[in-house]
Amino acid sequence: MGGIDGFKAYYLLRLAEGTSTVSVFENKEGAEESSRAAAAWLSENLPDLNVAAPYVTAGDVLVAF
Repeated sequence: MGGIDGFKAYYLLRLAEGTSTVSVFENKEGAEESSRAAAAWLSENLPDLNVAAPYVTAGDVLVAF
């Protein structure tokens, strides 16, 4: 992901329900490319995992410091 234009940060979170990730990009195009790259990586590297399609949401940063 670090090679995708606009990449700022990536977080892997441990939740009570499992795990989740948060990716931060400067623009929508970078975020969309990240989703495609992640799906391709899973397909190539873990084909037997049968991962369900991810739930993807997007928004704008309101506060940063």
